[in-house]
Amino acid sequence: NSSGSSDIDGSGLTFAWYQGSNTSPFSTEANPTVTLPAGSYSLTLVVSDGGSTTSDSITVEIFTTASLVQALASQVQAANLKPSERSGLLGHLNAALSAFNNGNVRAGVHQLELFQERVNKKVAPGNPSLASVLIAEAQRIIREVSGQ
Repeated sequence: NSSGSSDIDGSGLTFAWYQGSNTSPFSTEANPTVTLPAGSYSLTLVVSDGGSTTSDSITVEIFTTASLVQALASQVQAANLKPSERSGLLGHLNAALSAFNNGNVRAGVHQLELFQERVNKKVAPGNPSLASVLIAEAQRIIREVSGQ
């Protein structure tokens, strides 16, 4: 947002927000709200007082819950695990994915919590570093979908 923008002599400021290489701003509000689909976006804020102009750009990544769960499943697939361990973990992730895709956040979170428990019981004793990574990633997804 543009909350840090000010003018030393108190002139009024104008704002223009651009996405990528677009030459037309998507907003001229100081602090716009925009909805973007999943993907990576370069956003640029241009601020002017009528005489001087400055800009700042950021890149934002928008993820869907499904893409985060699928990325975690890919980590499990690539990990050096016994087939039975892998299968059990993927079962919880597939159930979480299905629940999230059906709009059932509570059930999806529950499956991720069960995934974490299984990682603690089955993976942590033999590979604590892998277990730590998998549990942390599942917790990150839980935080994101729970709004924490």
